[in-house]
Amino acid sequence: MTINEMIHRLDWMSAELSTEPLNFRKVVFLAADEDSRERLSRYQAQLASEGLTTVFIGHATEITPLLTPDTIVVHIPHVAREKSGVYEAVTKSCTSLIAAAQVLYHHNQDSRDRTSRLFSLISRDSGTDGLEYAPLYGLARVMKTEMAEGFGGLFDEDQGHFPLSAFKYAQGFDVVRICQGVPQTASLQPFQDQLNDQKQLQLRENSTYLITGGTRGIGLEIATWLGERGAHNLLLVSRGGLTPALGRNAKNADHEKLVSRIAKLKDMGISVHVLSIDFGKPEAETLLRQAIDELNIPRIKGVVHAAGVAGFHTLQHCSPSDVADVLAPKVRGSLALDTLFPPGTLDFFFFMSSIGQLIGFPGQLSYAPANGFMDGLAAHRRRHGDNSMSILWTAWRGVGLAAQTKSVTRILTRAMEARGIAAVSTSEAMDAWSRIVSLETDHVVVVPVLKLEADEPLRHPLLKDITMRKKRMQSTAAPYETYPEHAVAVVGMACRTAAGDTADDLWQVIQADRSMTREIDETRFPGVAKDGKTWGNFMDDVDSFDHQFFKKSKREAAALDPHQRVLLETTYHALESAGSFSGGQKQEAETHEKSSDSEITSCFIGMNAPDYALNVACHPISPYTGFGLLRSFVAGRLSHHFGWTGPSQTIDTSCSSAMVAIHQACRAIEAGECTRAVAGGVNLITNMVTYNAMRVGGFINETGPCKTFDARADGYCRGEAVGVVPECIIQRRAGPCWAVLGRAGVNPKEVSYVEAHGTGTRAGDPVEVEGIRQILGGKDRHSPLYIGAVKPNIGHSEPASGVVSLIKVLLMMKYGKIPGQAEFLTLNPSIPALEPDMMTIPTSLTDWCDGLRLAVVNNFGASGNNAAAVVAPPPPSSQSSPLSIASATPSPSVSAWPIFISAASKASLASYCSKLKIQIQQGSLAPELTSHLAFALATKQNLSDLQAQLSEPESHTTSEGPKPIVLLFSGQNGNAILPAKPLYDSSLLFQTHLHQCEEVMQSLGLPSLFPAVLQGIDGDGDLVLCHAVMFSIQYSCGKSWIDSGVKPEAICGHSFGEWAALTVSGAMTLEAGIKLATGFVVHLLNYCLIFQVWGDDPGSMVAIEADLVGTDTTPSKHLDSFHKKHPEAKLEVACYNGPNNYVIAGSTTHIDLLESYLNEQRSSGEKLRFKVLEGTHAYHSYMADAIIDESEKLSASIPFQVSVGSYLIVPICFLSSLALWITYH
Repeated sequence: MTINEMIHRLDWMSAELSTEPLNFRKVVFLAADEDSRERLSRYQAQLASEGLTTVFIGHATEITPLLTPDTIVVHIPHVAREKSGVYEAVTKSCTSLIAAAQVLYHHNQDSRDRTSRLFSLISRDSGTDGLEYAPLYGLARVMKTEMAEGFGGLFDEDQGHFPLSAFKYAQGFDVVRICQGVPQTASLQPFQDQLNDQKQLQLRENSTYLITGGTRGIGLEIATWLGERGAHNLLLVSRGGLTPALGRNAKNADHEKLVSRIAKLKDMGISVHVLSIDFGKPEAETLLRQAIDELNIPRIKGVVHAAGVAGFHTLQHCSPSDVADVLAPKVRGSLALDTLFPPGTLDFFFFMSSIGQLIGFPGQLSYAPANGFMDGLAAHRRRHGDNSMSILWTAWRGVGLAAQTKSVTRILTRAMEARGIAAVSTSEAMDAWSRIVSLETDHVVVVPVLKLEADEPLRHPLLKDITMRKKRMQSTAAPYETYPEHAVAVVGMACRTAAGDTADDLWQVIQADRSMTREIDETRFPGVAKDGKTWGNFMDDVDSFDHQFFKKSKREAAALDPHQRVLLETTYHALESAGSFSGGQKQEAETHEKSSDSEITSCFIGMNAPDYALNVACHPISPYTGFGLLRSFVAGRLSHHFGWTGPSQTIDTSCSSAMVAIHQACRAIEAGECTRAVAGGVNLITNMVTYNAMRVGGFINETGPCKTFDARADGYCRGEAVGVVPECIIQRRAGPCWAVLGRAGVNPKEVSYVEAHGTGTRAGDPVEVEGIRQILGGKDRHSPLYIGAVKPNIGHSEPASGVVSLIKVLLMMKYGKIPGQAEFLTLNPSIPALEPDMMTIPTSLTDWCDGLRLAVVNNFGASGNNAAAVVAPPPPSSQSSPLSIASATPSPSVSAWPIFISAASKASLASYCSKLKIQIQQGSLAPELTSHLAFALATKQNLSDLQAQLSEPESHTTSEGPKPIVLLFSGQNGNAILPAKPLYDSSLLFQTHLHQCEEVMQSLGLPSLFPAVLQGIDGDGDLVLCHAVMFSIQYSCGKSWIDSGVKPEAICGHSFGEWAALTVSGAMTLEAGIKLATGFVVHLLNYCLIFQVWGDDPGSMVAIEADLVGTDTTPSKHLDSFHKKHPEAKLEVACYNGPNNYVIAGSTTHIDLLESYLNEQRSSGEKLRFKVLEGTHAYHSYMADAIIDESEKLSASIPFQVSVGSYLIVPICFLSSLALWITYH
């Protein structure tokens, strides 16, 4: 593992919630702090509305008599109103939580009932920026280790409400942070990207640097490093100072090391002062201030706080004094230093913390919270503009905590292995230190993570995103993980062949053992008769060229040799695959100015003498003809178009041209002539002159495809192809890496595959195979050597054959497969048996084991220039990409992913869509990769051109501008609600907003949305719950769409949907929306005003569809005959849903009369459809008059926002007053 791979950051991700809730009916709050009473009163009211009993106690000794099977205990930490009270609050909170845990631990041991659980709950809406709570993070993680079942976790909420839903469903975690209603848990992520752009820590000659704990261990190593890097004044402070350790078994090795190190520093001209101050004492701040004044040293501009006392205390043997002794040096010491050096007065302030407070080592009930406090103080200072950082170290072998007694060291080592991490050596730690001191962050985690077996369970959830796994199939030889010096990475690829226009098309043909050979193309060569003797492998549409995309005039494009055209297109696609145009960025032209991050790109293209010039008589001469036909301009045109300033060369070595070009590109990178290169080859058959010359010369066969290695071999078959691969030094790669090219330096017996030149000639194939046998074969091989060739699939593309062979190997590495050899039936009799030398020609698709993926690509040139490349698998992909997304098995409920496809024209856009459709239909796109495809297409393509076309209709008369987006939230459709679980499982945004709705429901004392919102409601549910679920689904969908980038011009609501429209738009708060949707009236015994004051008859509604437009009538006139027949019936039009659709509302009796009447009308022949709406009240009618008064009170309590941003709010049901607007929903 490299040093960079040991450096991580802590991130917070949405927690995976349990499907079954934790059930409890009583909550015992342990809170001795008087300042928490107001918050506890809110909690009590909230829980009481949920039917839960609450009890308040002030000491852990009161817990046991209150415990029942349905009871949980919630610890409320002490609050510090001022920074001066932080240390006392920290000590009290830690000791009280440990005391409660000890009581629960013994109770659970003695009781046969269900395990009682202890929680700790902190609220970020109180306290001094959360400083007093920081130690509890570390304590909670250790406590979860000590009593896994009995400790339910530390919950950190930010809204002042009791997070009841999180307590019930966020189970099994040590720390849960609730952000806007969403439970989150911590995980480590790589810090790779920022490490690659690090700066040096600046040290001043006229400044002093203070290191606490600086006379031994980590502190002394840091002090030495500072001295060696330019610090001229060091102040080392520790409890013992220069005094040797005393005691019965005392050893003075540490003292001798200190004296020696100080002498060494002084010999370097560095001023070193040593003070003896115990930072665990209250007077430490005063003593240090006085000592600094007396020393008369230059101003202190940097502090490293490494002082601390190691303590090993398990839950059963941890006393308040143990906690205080270990907390004091780190907590009290940190606060003293914070007071002496306020934020903004130092160049840096580093805290030496420990990974143990994240992982939760046993026995660190006092040590973990001490380190947790330093993490919190570093974050606090950075929020106030200070360059502070807490570094959470793994154990240093032989230093600090790891250098205590042998028994403690053994316990620590076993605990680290059990959690999947390891210690570091002092040299590794200092190497990491030099890389992280200049990072702009409040924390860094330094820990090597053990590589696990492929099917081994994860050892700690914190490591889920950074744990690497061994491959399932390993070679007996060591996996190829190291690369020769100056190894070159292939970072992209693109090709066009007779198989199709993409590398994927080529792979489909290769893995199916197909041959694309066909008789001579009459379309391209009119007048050439099919004689059954002239064969080839031809690309499609070689005369097509998107000249506007490449900013070429029609006249210039017509004068270009097709070789140049297809190279321009294919090179663009190769650069695109390498991520050169990620996120829509443009390719910037290079300059000749030298800088550390500047790029110089070379271009090497293999190509034979083109025969297109022989067709010049068919085209009029133009100013572009010379440049368009000369071979020397092939590579130069690419360099000019893409703005490259490195060497540019067209290479002709016959059939090996492309491989020699790739070789030259690698050499140019190694020699420092460029930082990256683009290499490849091209071959088109544009005239029959060369074709006939090759046939007369006996090079090509008359029977069809190449028959490589086969007894039928009789010469090769020509093919067309173009291939391009971008390359760079492996250390400079910033994106994907397909493979690594190396010059020798490998064990020949480790090569497992050879892509042979393999033209299919009777004499040539045996010579090549014999050479492979001598160098790579043999009885001493540990695994078979496979030999194959691509020419039977797509023909011999002559100067482009080398790059096509390389691309085949890259595809094999991508898919982990060795394809069967096409057109191979019987081994050429001139080739001796392969098996004795552990060689074989594959006849079917075979797995290529991970540990064996080392290949050689061989390429011969008829002119005598041969070339070969060693191809190694790419390094493990970095997990630190800022654009990366989680890889996971997709939920069955995910029905679709948005796919973004861009193109320069409608025709090419349709072509891309067609290709994607074919891939999906053929099943070549694995379901688990769908999300990655959607992500890649959205972030790797250049969408700007297409967006520009869509937004500028005046410049494209055939296109229209994008139509405005309008969100319309529908009205109530009965009380049956479909399950929202598919949405919940597939959308994190939907989850987030739904949880926010749940938090508001709980705070109002309304019933929980769960599990009804996930399971659906069949129509017989609670009316209030139905309204709440419908509103919450509408609100969560709307907010998710907007968060995803949807920009509506207007937000509309119809009937019940108006509440969601108003809330989504920001016209009113989420709490107000839920109050309106549920009819929340707090002073009524039953919270829903409909239940209390509506009346006995809910009324009914009927939806009617009739030919109103055709008969030129209105809904009222349409029912004239009914009213004449039943004058006593009182009905009203509730909704106008469309030109021919309307809804009638009234009492249940009168709607029954209307239903009978409508049945009679339909029987008599009237074209009529209607439906009685079940399970709903007669809203939008006089039946709602009874709730007007209470509705007015409710509306008066709702704060409406005057400004609602850029959204146009359109209520579909226009009513005369706000009271009525509220009443009729």
